[in-house]
Amino acid sequence: MLEKDVIAGLHDEDPAAWRKLWDDYSNTLTYFGIRLIKDPDAVQRHLVDTYVKFWRIRKNFTTLVQIRAFLFVTLRNSIYDELRQKKTKKAIFSNYVTLANIHEQVPAEEKPDMEDLQKLLHTLLNELPETNRRILQLSFMEGLSTNEIAKKLGITVSTVSTLKSRALNTLRSMVDNGQIPGLDPSTILAIMILIELMAIN
Repeated sequence: MLEKDVIAGLHDEDPAAWRKLWDDYSNTLTYFGIRLIKDPDAVQRHLVDTYVKFWRIRKNFTTLVQIRAFLFVTLRNSIYDELRQKKTKKAIFSNYVTLANIHEQVPAEEKPDMEDLQKLLHTLLNELPETNRRILQLSFMEGLSTNEIAKKLGITVSTVSTLKSRALNTLRSMVDNGQIPGLDPSTILAIMILIELMAIN
């Protein structure tokens, strides 16, 4: 099916369009979810919820790029909510492999280069004030807790939390405001995922 036919079919509740949407993205989303939470049953539950949420507002979307971004972000948020409730720490640098869902399974012409993504992330981090940048590096790349970071840097726990939140909001704004122009949708999505991974440690 052509993209316009899929979009029209989704708007018109065509079962064939729904099946294509599921077939095209469910495996990639499942892989992505399992990298965030090591529980296949939980991932399937979150995945079904994600598709239900999409179905309710499907007429708001006009491109597959928009739909794919919504599915990834919604699944991510759903899983993060569960992880936060369990106070689970997942944001260590090894979770960078989460992006394999994009690198391995999307069409070749849309794949972001993993090395380029890492360089881009470092470029973004270098735009932050030194302490803010160091806090994110210690949290995301070294897996230190807020208390451990506070002790290492000689600052209070509340200061660490405040500066980390401020740094993440700055990174989000840089992406949202197009301060890294010329990026394709898959690369933007990958950077968004990396930023949100840093938020859950």
